[in-house]
Amino acid sequence: MRMKVIVILIFLLPVSCTEDLLDRITTNNILPEVEKPAVKSFDKMQTIIIEWDKDEGADEYILYRSEVPDGSYKEIYSGTDLSYEDNVGSYEIGKFFYYKLAKKRESNEFDKSGYVCGVVAETVKDVHEDNDEESDNKCIDGVNSINANIYYYRDGHGNVLCDNDWYSVTIDQGLYVSYFFNNESPGAGGMGNLVKLVSSYTPSGVKYLPDDERIDIYNNSSERKNLSFMICFDMNNVFTYTALSGMLVVSYTLIYYSTFQIPPATP
Repeated sequence: MRMKVIVILIFLLPVSCTEDLLDRITTNNILPEVEKPAVKSFDKMQTIIIEWDKDEGADEYILYRSEVPDGSYKEIYSGTDLSYEDNVGSYEIGKFFYYKLAKKRESNEFDKSGYVCGVVAETVKDVHEDNDEESDNKCIDGVNSINANIYYYRDGHGNVLCDNDWYSVTIDQGLYVSYFFNNESPGAGGMGNLVKLVSSYTPSGVKYLPDDERIDIYNNSSERKNLSFMICFDMNNVFTYTALSGMLVVSYTLIYYSTFQIPPATP
């Protein structure tokens, strides 16, 4: 009786080679994600910075730009970097640009993202940024004077880029802290209803800030607390004020005045 002999060959690969092979197999099964990039218009004067995250499914990134949101987008960058600086210094201040990001793997280019916008600005964000959200407020305990700015830029397609400034201050129970808001911008006298204070720790909750206006932050609780407030534009009024230009930048100084005892309530 003839016997059949089956020979099984087993190849043992080094662990590092096996891991590399598995990584390649896994990566080959990943499709690039369609996602919008992030845009920074105020980090560097007259420069729009576009950034995006690394995508394991992409070999290359392609950035497109247009001068209108629904217009023709032209390629301005392709490569493996995760950011691009668009030098727009030759364009007028306030002009908007629109960007879409596509990703490429081997010879296949995938769908472009939705658009994001940036603006040509000669304004650079102040040193207290990023404090646009209450959770990212700038604590000003023990600070006597703050120089900062807020900005507003609008295009003709409903896109708005604007800045809010959140601050916080620690106050003992039964006390209130006073600051003076000084508008340092040209024509500040005519901006009385454009900038406002928003806080749950003021008597009214919302207060307009003309030049040389006093801000009072109250701690009516029974314990020492860190209390927040925001300086921002009134969006309705600033829209009317900037009907022709579409932009406004307000530079201001916040000056500590004093801390007072909250007077007892009148019976």
